[in-house]
Amino acid sequence: MPIPRYTPKELAMFSAILAISVRARNWGMDLNTAPGNATVEEIQCMTLGVEGLYIAANHTEQLSIVNFLNAWGVSDHASFLQCLRYSYWLLAVPHSDKSEKVGKGYDLNLGAAQDVVANAGVSRARYLPSLSDDEQHEVRRLVLRENCSALSPDQQRLAWFLKRFTAERALEGVVGLTRNTKTRFTCASAYQPGKDLVLVEANSAVHAELKLLALMAAAAVEGTLAVNNRSVTIAGLKIACKGCHPWIKRFKGWIEARYGATITYEETRIPRPLVAPVADPPVRVVAEPLPIDVRAAASGFRPPMLSNKVVGSYVAALFKSTETTASFVDVDDEVDADSRRPRY
Repeated sequence: MPIPRYTPKELAMFSAILAISVRARNWGMDLNTAPGNATVEEIQCMTLGVEGLYIAANHTEQLSIVNFLNAWGVSDHASFLQCLRYSYWLLAVPHSDKSEKVGKGYDLNLGAAQDVVANAGVSRARYLPSLSDDEQHEVRRLVLRENCSALSPDQQRLAWFLKRFTAERALEGVVGLTRNTKTRFTCASAYQPGKDLVLVEANSAVHAELKLLALMAAAAVEGTLAVNNRSVTIAGLKIACKGCHPWIKRFKGWIEARYGATITYEETRIPRPLVAPVADPPVRVVAEPLPIDVRAAASGFRPPMLSNKVVGSYVAALFKSTETTASFVDVDDEVDADSRRPRY
């Protein structure tokens, strides 16, 4: 089923809510696998036409994302949106209303992600509508329930997710409740035709947005990316750093000229005006403030070319695995002096 043509602001909203939620708890605590990295520096989302939503993180941070999405039982694009919908609601409930609406108080909120969500405007309500009265009542009932033996598998899954979201140790003393451990969505390091949700597996020092664009480039070079899926939109928790930003500009020129693709991404992000906070008891912010412009810092690498096909010298230099903090003279040297066209 086709996915919507999301804007960069909408993809940034998804990334922000996902990052805050993953950071909130140790979602791998009850597993016999590595717990993952709860810091989650960055999450980026990319769409290829209306075919698929691809998600990537820095370093090995995708391990924490896997644990979180598994806790909900995410299997596809639609269930991913449902996961974010409940997560957003739990984060957005005012502190003074938590006991009444959720059944207990807890120390989580949107933090600085509220600016990214606000930047998406009406899209939040379109794609992540608030929970209905019946859904809110079910949340409260499941959070407070201690004996879960009689619940259906879907209710058990939801109860585990809600209890863990609202407290790190909320499962102690609860009877008859097990969490979902199976990964039902696609994790891959290459383009997956026909899949509407893919988490990118790449344990490299390449920043998230470059991992996504390298995956897209390999599919274009290999000829597996259909023409109608070459309209690419990408955005995330932060905008590109000072190393990735010039790389993306050079990549954009090549991929659009050579393969007729279009790349849409956020070059700047303007925060909303500050509003005086409503008087509330102190609430722990679970994430450090999200930088509005982090181009002043760069610590990632250029991505490797993920295809074995022969490419021109310009592309080979672009995908040379060196730090993005290095100058791009080696790339720019591969521009023909007469025509000023890259040697693709």
